[in-house]
Amino acid sequence: MADLQKDAEALDRVLFRLASIDDERMLQVLQSLLPQLLPLFPRSLVTPLEVQLKDKILQVVSHVKTPTSGLTDGLVIQSYCRAAAYLCPLVDAATVRNYVRSGIFAFNKAVSKTSSASSSPQSHSDEDVGMEAEDTVSKTPQVYTSRYLLISALATKELVKKIPPIADAGTVVTDDLRNTWYSTHVFPAAFIGQFAATDALKSSWVAVLDELPPTVLYASSSLDAVLHSIALLLAHPAWDTRRQAARALQAVFASPTYRTRLSVEQVERIWQELIDAVPGRLWRGKGVILESIVSLATVKMENQGSNTDEWTQKLSLLLIDECSRAWKNQDLAYLESAIVNLGKFTALLPVEQSQLRGSNVRALRGEFTEWMAGNEADSSESTKSSLPPLPIKCVFEALALMWPVQSITNDGQVETAVDTLLWLCGSVESPHLAAWSVRKAIFQALAAVAERAPAETLLKGKNALERVVDCCCGSFGVADGKYSMVRVAAAGALAALLKRAQSDSDVALRLVVQRERVLEAVQTLLASEEASEQQAAFNLKSQLLQVP
Repeated sequence: MADLQKDAEALDRVLFRLASIDDERMLQVLQSLLPQLLPLFPRSLVTPLEVQLKDKILQVVSHVKTPTSGLTDGLVIQSYCRAAAYLCPLVDAATVRNYVRSGIFAFNKAVSKTSSASSSPQSHSDEDVGMEAEDTVSKTPQVYTSRYLLISALATKELVKKIPPIADAGTVVTDDLRNTWYSTHVFPAAFIGQFAATDALKSSWVAVLDELPPTVLYASSSLDAVLHSIALLLAHPAWDTRRQAARALQAVFASPTYRTRLSVEQVERIWQELIDAVPGRLWRGKGVILESIVSLATVKMENQGSNTDEWTQKLSLLLIDECSRAWKNQDLAYLESAIVNLGKFTALLPVEQSQLRGSNVRALRGEFTEWMAGNEADSSESTKSSLPPLPIKCVFEALALMWPVQSITNDGQVETAVDTLLWLCGSVESPHLAAWSVRKAIFQALAAVAERAPAETLLKGKNALERVVDCCCGSFGVADGKYSMVRVAAAGALAALLKRAQSDSDVALRLVVQRERVLEAVQTLLASEEASEQQAAFNLKSQLLQVP
C-alpha cells in the first residue's frame, strides 16, 4: 500500500511537470511504451489507491498522446516503469511476457529508431555517454544528456531487479530468454556506462552490473553486444564518449575471461576500427585510442605468434608519426601518450624483432633531439617551443622499455649502444635536464642499456664502462646531496653494470679497479635513513660481492 501511495505521488509530480515541458523526441519515446503498458491494467482493481494509480497513469498516457506536448526528463520513465513493474503481478503471465519482451527497454530502442531531422536535439554535453549504442539497427550516433542517461540507469537498475516481479519467474519468461535480453540491451550500456565521466552515472551503471547474473556477464552474446556498442561509440561526435568507449575496450582486453573469448575476426575488426580512429583532429583525451591499440596489440601477438612483422612495423611507424604530429600541434598531453605507448608497444616486440626495437629507439632519439632544440637555445633569441619536464621524463622511460635485448652483436649495434651510453651519461649532467624526475628516468634508461647492451659495448674504446661508473658515483648520481630518488636510481644503474661481470670475465676484470668507488657509493647510501637507499645499498653490495 505504501508503495502504491509513493507511485501515485510520483505521478502527481510528473503531471505537474508535463504542463510546461515540450520535447518531441521524448514524446515519441513514451508513445512507443503505450502498447506495452496499456494491456497491463487489469479490468478490476481492488483498492481505491490502485484505481487512483491506474487513473494517474492514464492521465500521463492521454497527455503524451497530444501532439504539442512531451517530456525532456527521464524521471517520468523511471516513474512509469516503477508503476508498470508493480502492476505486473496483477495480470496473467502471457501479458507480462509480452511486456518484458517488447517494452522493458523500449525507451532505449525507440529513441534511435524515431530520431529524425524533425526531432528537437537535446543539448550536446562533453559528458555525453553511450546508451545509444544499444540500438544495433541504426549506426547514426545519437547525443544524450548525462541527466537523461542517469535516470535511465536508475530505471534500468530497478527493472533488472523487479522484472519479472512475481515469485515464480519461470512462468513469465525463461531464464535463457531473459538473459538474452539482458545481454543484448542491458550489459552493453552498463559495461560502458561504468566508465562515464560523472561519478553518479558511473556508480549507477555499476549497480546495474551488480544485479546481472554471471550467465549474462560472461556470455558470448554479451561480449558481442558490447564490442558492437563500442565500435559505434568510437565514431561518436562527443570526445568524452569516444574516450569512454576506449576505456571500456581496454577493460575488455584487461580481463582474462573476455580476452580468451575474443575470436580472430573480432580482434581484426576492432583493430581496424581503432586504427581508423587515429587520423583526424586531436581531440582532448585522444591518447586513450593509442592506449587501446597497444592493449589490443598484446592480444594480437598472443593470437598470431611469430607472424607479426608486417603489422608491427606499420604500428611502429604510426606511433612515431603521432609523436611528430603531437609536437607539431603542441598537444603535450597527446605527445606524452604517444611516447608512452610507443615505449610499451616496442617492449612487447619479441627477440626476433630486435632490429625493429633498435629502429624505434633511434627514431625516438632523433625526434627528441629536434624537440629539445628550443630548450637548448638562448631563450631570448629562440622562437622554438620548449619541451616541459614531463614529456622529457616520458622519453627516457620509454627508451628504458624499448632497448633491445642482447641478441645482436654486429658492429653497428655495438656502436649505437656505446653512443647511447655516453649520451645518457652526458644527459644526467645537462643543465637542461636538471629536474630530479628527469634524472631519475635517465638513470633508469642507463640501467636498461647497461643490462641489455652487448658486452662488446662495455669493452671497446671510448671508456664507456668507466664513464658509466663515474656518472653513477658522481655528484649527479649516488653522491647527489639533495634527491634520494636520484641516488636510488643511480645505484640501480650501477648494480645493473656490476651484474654484467657475472657472465663476462673481461667486464669483471675492468670493474676490479672500480671496486673502491663502488664501496664509497655503498657507504653513502648506508648513511641515509631512507629505507629505499638502505635497500639500494644492500643490492649494490650483493652485486659487488658476486664480481669474480
